[in-house]
Amino acid sequence: MAKSRGLVLSVATLLWGCGKGGPAPTSATPPTTTTTLPPVITLRGDVTDPVGDARAFPFVPVPPDLVSASVQITAGNVALFSVRFASGSSIPSSTLATFVLDIDQDPRTGPCQDPLTWSPCRDLGTDYAVTMGSSFLGQQARIDRFTGGSGTGFEFAGSAPVTYAVDGINASVSLSLIGGREGRMNFRVFCQSQIQVGAYSSATDAMPDANRPPGSVQ
Repeated sequence: MAKSRGLVLSVATLLWGCGKGGPAPTSATPPTTTTTLPPVITLRGDVTDPVGDARAFPFVPVPPDLVSASVQITAGNVALFSVRFASGSSIPSSTLATFVLDIDQDPRTGPCQDPLTWSPCRDLGTDYAVTMGSSFLGQQARIDRFTGGSGTGFEFAGSAPVTYAVDGINASVSLSLIGGREGRMNFRVFCQSQIQVGAYSSATDAMPDANRPPGSVQ
């Protein structure tokens, strides 16, 4: 109520000149308010995964357990990546999630392996990878582009801001960092846990499961 009285006194001061007998204005200008509208979503893709299927790994007391993820494309040419974990299985300082992206929806133009079994998958070709989470990456997602060259075949393509939610991680990535197309793509997601600085577990979960088609942003 103290805040409301302060507002009334401020308005009274404007209307009656601090009680000094000055002329009262005929009207008062209402305060300016700013409304932030949600982004306009033009394309979207979602994937889900059963609770409780995460794989154990040494030195990881509670392995991250994926339950859902989405990729949304806004009218402002931004891809919104969102991943969620089973309650209590995600630790912001150690949980790492990677979106594997096939931006041309052609499995022949990039590599793909099931992160749980290391067997090749034939329904997705990796063009880009967006990785987020853990104290190592902090508030930035890392974007890597497949080049097909020597070494790992991937090169750093840029960074994007990250926010953390309860049992989840979100990243906002400009489409210019992942190929600059209109946003249609196929994708898979897997997660790991940071064991120490620069050292991670193998994948503890992936979605969709290997026997299901990848997610599709349409």
